Amino acid sequence: KVDSPGDDVTWCLATGRDAGVVPGVTWGTLTDKKDQQMWKRLNCDSLPNLEDGVALPPPVPPSSQDASWSTAALSSLPLTPPRSVPASPFPYLLPAGGSSQNRPKVTVLVWNKIKGYLDWLRDDFTRDALQHCSTECVFTSDKRAMTRSAGVLFHVKTHSKSDFPNKRAHPAQKYMMVSLEQPAYAPLMKQPAYTSKFDYLMTYDLDTSTVPVITIHPHYAAKEYFEAPSVPFEEKLDAAVMFTSNCKNAGADSRLKYFEELMKHMTVHSYGKCLHNTEEPPAGKRSRNENKRRVLSKYKWYLAFENNIIKDYVSEKVYDGVLAGTVPVYYGTDGVDRLLPDGRAVVKVSDFSSPKALAEFLTGVGADKSKYEAYLAWKQQPPQSKVDAFQSVIDMTAYKYTSLCRVCHQLSEDGATPK
Repeated sequence: KVDSPGDDVTWCLATGRDAGVVPGVTWGTLTDKKDQQMWKRLNCDSLPNLEDGVALPPPVPPSSQDASWSTAALSSLPLTPPRSVPASPFPYLLPAGGSSQNRPKVTVLVWNKIKGYLDWLRDDFTRDALQHCSTECVFTSDKRAMTRSAGVLFHVKTHSKSDFPNKRAHPAQKYMMVSLEQPAYAPLMKQPAYTSKFDYLMTYDLDTSTVPVITIHPHYAAKEYFEAPSVPFEEKLDAAVMFTSNCKNAGADSRLKYFEELMKHMTVHSYGKCLHNTEEPPAGKRSRNENKRRVLSKYKWYLAFENNIIKDYVSEKVYDGVLAGTVPVYYGTDGVDRLLPDGRAVVKVSDFSSPKALAEFLTGVGADKSKYEAYLAWKQQPPQSKVDAFQSVIDMTAYKYTSLCRVCHQLSEDGATPK
């Protein structure tokens, strides 16, 4: 229940940030029906300062790979940016104050149904892409655009392997496959006869994708990760915190066994349904995510465990911890360093031989202020190049118009536009 205009604003802002509700767009499949109705009843479209659209996060896909624990010895991680920054860190975007005139026009035809969390035909995405991309970037599902399209996009999860155009409209035209799913959810990805038809592969695999697409939330700019304050060391609880409610599916059994063993050797407060032992404080006017980050900020360590290890797949968990000013203890892809503001921002579970070894390390570092704060040192006066490097990571998200810009820029660079 919303009781006052002030509460109306709070609800609209929280929904706009956390649920992906966007003023003036077609709702499609992205937002809960009750939220849509409440949004309209409160006339949220009329409120200022609502953030541009983001999609809801996808479910973490299951994996056939069982969880396993590395015996690699702990080694110090250097304070390094996740990747080198090109001379122009955002070549896919129109520079601030730049003219939108005389941009190369790039049209992308979305061949089959594209839906859910990968809805690149959303009104706000296509509008913002047309306004902010360094190309005149147009995404359309109108097949009459085939002859003028630089690229034809196929959403693998909803695609039939027999559903292709009769032929390419021109020699430079690129066929592009996009998916946020792992092959277990999109079996066509395991068929070389199918994948060989494409010029571009676009998945969350950073090494095999022409234009990688990842699942980081675009709610916050890179600078906000660096500027987010941390609770002073002396005020933090000398414990680890976890929010885990998936207790049965997608690798949860091995993860819960690890948590149980870890709890034998150090204090762990569990606010989720799994191994629950601590109650979450009331959110008040905060959104669910804001209240969660408030809780995380009070702890030295946050157990950010993926459901399974999937190469280059990183969910929102680790980013929640980084934003909250705690230190995530991360279990997931070894390549997480490339997707963080800095490699020293997390402790990797894979660096330890057992839960006991991890607990001993966390307890020791947690008792030493200088050692603990070394994990937060990356935030201090970062060079702009480092901030830009992480912003380029955020811009790889599938949930923002920047992915459209990156696709159009790549097509333009490859000379795929019809002559």
